[in-house]
Amino acid sequence: MKMLSMVGLVVATLVCANVQAGSPEKASYQVVVCGFHCVHETHDHALEVDGKRDEVWIVVRYNDNTTKEYRVLRTRTMGDVNGNPGREQAGSASDKGGVRTGDVHPANRFDGKPVTPKHAEWAESDRPSLPFVVKKFELVKGQSPAAVEIQMFEDDNGGAKDWENVLKFLNSDAAKAGLSNITVHQSNNPVTGNTQVNVNLSGIGELAHKIFGLAADGWIGEPQTLALDFDSAAKMSTATVDGLPKGVVPLRFKTHRGDDADYIVWVRIEKISE
Repeated sequence: MKMLSMVGLVVATLVCANVQAGSPEKASYQVVVCGFHCVHETHDHALEVDGKRDEVWIVVRYNDNTTKEYRVLRTRTMGDVNGNPGREQAGSASDKGGVRTGDVHPANRFDGKPVTPKHAEWAESDRPSLPFVVKKFELVKGQSPAAVEIQMFEDDNGGAKDWENVLKFLNSDAAKAGLSNITVHQSNNPVTGNTQVNVNLSGIGELAHKIFGLAADGWIGEPQTLALDFDSAAKMSTATVDGLPKGVVPLRFKTHRGDDADYIVWVRIEKISE
């Protein structure tokens, strides 16, 4: 009887081991857009008719190669709320806000509970504030990476037409194809380990301008893309850079317009407990 029990135990152990050996390694991570730092503001409209100093918004899109999901998200416009009730107050240019050189937003960028947005097409007042969750990704070892692209905009012209054109472009086949072929490259960048984060998608800003008439002065620099696979996400989630909290990646946006606009957006990659 004791011998049969031992045999049963060995067989069960071997079966369990075989099942585990045949299952690919998986891990879950969430990507959070935490906040931003205005290193240098843009050259604003002379009369500041759109609000004091800068008013900015962030667009995020992602392609999840595991679930085949593609989505576009955006924040509220952040800046001077005087006469603009749908905006989120941000910056120190006035008692109603307005983003100027040196400002950071929000105050709870690293310790606030992030919200989870649902639709890119939401009305201004319904869009998420910072920090917000982009998505929770399940990453499988050996599979193609998920791609998360972040882009920053400054709004000098009311923004409604700009956003309409941005959304139209980012939902186009050309834009989707650009985000579906992201690869992870070896890098000496201490922030990212094995991931490429500064992916210029063949001049996406210029392409959007040519095809959809997007105002060229809306973009601040080129999009920044995180390529997240099983290994690169593990490295990014544990990296500590420039005194930032663990897992926070600083992405730099410098204008191509010649007006010295320069922003940093902080994005956190964090592992979710199994």
